[in-house]
Amino acid sequence: MVYKILLALLTTTIFAGPLRTNNAQQFLNSNVARNYIINSGAENNILNITNAAAIATRTTTGPLEGVASFSIDGTADTEKVIFLASDFQQGLMGQSCEWSINITGDATLYKMYSTLAGVTVSSVVTGINSGSSTQRYSGIFPCGNSLTDDPALVVEATGNGAVIKGDSAYLGQTVSVGSAAQATAVLSASRFATQTISTTTATVLVATSAGINSGGAYNTSTGVYTVGSAGRLTLTAGGRANNIETGTLSIGFRLDGVAIPDSGSWVDVPSASNTSSDVPYTITGTVDVLAGQQITLIAASSLDTSYTVDITNFTMRRFPTASELVYKIGTTLQASVEAYGTPTGGIDGATTTIWGTEQRDVTNSYNHLTGVFTAPISGDYCFTAGATLVGQRQLTKSF
Repeated sequence: MVYKILLALLTTTIFAGPLRTNNAQQFLNSNVARNYIINSGAENNILNITNAAAIATRTTTGPLEGVASFSIDGTADTEKVIFLASDFQQGLMGQSCEWSINITGDATLYKMYSTLAGVTVSSVVTGINSGSSTQRYSGIFPCGNSLTDDPALVVEATGNGAVIKGDSAYLGQTVSVGSAAQATAVLSASRFATQTISTTTATVLVATSAGINSGGAYNTSTGVYTVGSAGRLTLTAGGRANNIETGTLSIGFRLDGVAIPDSGSWVDVPSASNTSSDVPYTITGTVDVLAGQQITLIAASSLDTSYTVDITNFTMRRFPTASELVYKIGTTLQASVEAYGTPTGGIDGATTTIWGTEQRDVTNSYNHLTGVFTAPISGDYCFTAGATLVGQRQLTKSF
């Protein structure tokens, strides 16, 4: 007996009562963010990436997110890791899309970009050496006008680079990562009494008053913000500097002692025309963080000159991780799996059918090698399975 089956897990959510049909319909018709990357974090394997030079492997040692990450070891120019994606839905045609990926390590000999039909369609971003900190790289590109454009995210070596780790690859709607509507304020702090700095050594600026301080993560005595959970943070700080007689004052954000490499996250305040004038400063930055990492607001002078600084505002807003954003309705995480296969043979008694190809698995819950789906959260699940049996009628079952 030969058959082909399509299994689709439509929704995963928590309801006070039984699952209703309109809940599944709401999910299917909602304008929610979708990650089209098929295997974004090597949770189960390294399938669905093109890895001709075999520079990418799966590692469970110190994963950036979840239980595993990609370890990438490019040894020569043009060696690539290509993250394959499902074809974009028709509703994205003509719109702008976004790619992004988390990278840790010395990525100075790597570049990242997106392609459609094998053609580069986004700006090419060159990596930096972020050390043990995680840096999220991203870019914008046109979603295309075809359902068969074969969208992909590419990490390409430009020489014999260091070993880096990659995780949380994303390809989809621009609003899916970093949407202001999805951000949560975790810090709002200030310091109206000026802080005196009189050295060229980088000094932590301390906001002594915090109106919002989620989880007590910000220490108003030391100026250190300790990250409670992984995610993306957008940072904003502004204030005034005074008594800058000569030289330049630099103010910016640091993550674990390393400058955040985001345009706008550092600013050089020039010398005032006279020492009684206040020179305003404003900085912004976005960074992906892991639990336990520390963020500070730093000031340093080009000369050993005394100056004073206040902090009118120091704010942080947290965006969910890419995996948290995908299929999220309201405040409940939605799991979605599509898998299919063409096994052959007969069914005798209770048989586990293994769907060997995954079209989508946004929470990395389905193991296509064993056929087992592990529920990521408690709740009510809706399954739909269809089978075409050779010589028999077509079957469809929901439960």
